[in-house]
Amino acid sequence: MALTKDLYLTMVHEAENAPQFKNSRRQAWEAVGERLFDLAWNEKEAKLDVHKYGISFTAMLEATINKELRTPISLFGMSNKQFTDLLQENRQVYEAVVSGAFPTITTTIMQKTVIEAFRYHTAEYDALVSVHPWTGGSATKVSIPGLEAFDGMKRRPEGTPYYGTDTAETYVDVYMYDFGREVELTFEAVKTDQTGMLVERAQRIGEKGALHRNKMLVQSIEMVAARTTMDETATRAGVFNGTALTQAQFYSNDHSSQAGLDGQTNDNKISNNLTLDYDGLKEGWKLLSKMKDHRGDEIQPMPNAILCHTDYYIDAWEKINTRIGAPDTAENSANFFYNKYNVIGTPFLSDANSWYLGEFKPQVVQIEFDPFQVSDIVSQDDLFHKKIIRCWKAAHHFGIANRDYRYVVRSAGP
Repeated sequence: MALTKDLYLTMVHEAENAPQFKNSRRQAWEAVGERLFDLAWNEKEAKLDVHKYGISFTAMLEATINKELRTPISLFGMSNKQFTDLLQENRQVYEAVVSGAFPTITTTIMQKTVIEAFRYHTAEYDALVSVHPWTGGSATKVSIPGLEAFDGMKRRPEGTPYYGTDTAETYVDVYMYDFGREVELTFEAVKTDQTGMLVERAQRIGEKGALHRNKMLVQSIEMVAARTTMDETATRAGVFNGTALTQAQFYSNDHSSQAGLDGQTNDNKISNNLTLDYDGLKEGWKLLSKMKDHRGDEIQPMPNAILCHTDYYIDAWEKINTRIGAPDTAENSANFFYNKYNVIGTPFLSDANSWYLGEFKPQVVQIEFDPFQVSDIVSQDDLFHKKIIRCWKAAHHFGIANRDYRYVVRSAGP
């Protein structure tokens, strides 16, 4: 089903006259945008489907202009100059295109389309990071609590007070970056959007934003020499008490003398560069079970995920999802690792042979000053001189860092 001019005007009219929107036309227009989005959204494939319901910006703009002029016009044969002249010569048409139902509805559709695409493409990677809002104002660097070590339980003799607790902790620096692009809706694009594919393509903006964030996350876990997603010259994915660690310092067999950390050995590097096989998984499990805090007390991470390159994803998935017959063993024994881990395959690992096992959320943190969002460019008045009808900003202001090193182990692979 396609969105016609008459259907569009009917939907706008019904919303404007709905009792719940009697005090706010803007809310009525936003409701129309949400309705159109819902009609076209394919939840299973997480995308707008023009075959299910075509949202034509051409029909919406033509209907908007026709309503004000009270005469039918076609945008298809209209030049950019003719369109600009029309807006300059007719204030009502200008207001309708710039600040009426059309811009509100198109913005609502764009926002929902882009945000849903972003969420869909980041969902799998969300298992690797904990996300926290930052409310302290815009900053290029924020400091958060890092490694923690609480006093354990202590026997209280009868008739005495409970002992207080002393928390030993480090601080981690998270470097914040503001990423974004302006998204322009030109008259040339709108006047030829008879099929409704223009708004369908908007989801690519959300996908691009998601892939950028996912790559930034993987580069932070990997502790690459410099995160290309952040234009770094040296990685700042692990800065503890002012000391920036390299990959070799972060993933090491012995951290006891490493500045900025806790003075414990805490081996998080799988020996002999084992492949992602049964022996490698056993070694990783054993290392995680031996992790200790500042005071030497066991912390017992609960590994729940494997991060590996897409080249090895299928093999890794088979190893974890084989119930009977331990992988890489001759005997037909039960697989200890059956269904224990979520396997995440990614093309973003710079070293395709390396892989990671652990409980990622306590270790990797994403601090958000502004979550991924789409908003109007405030001033639209000068846009028409550039043949632009509408302009939006897709932006994400955030930072990612490791706040711990004891919850994930790494193997360099074969």
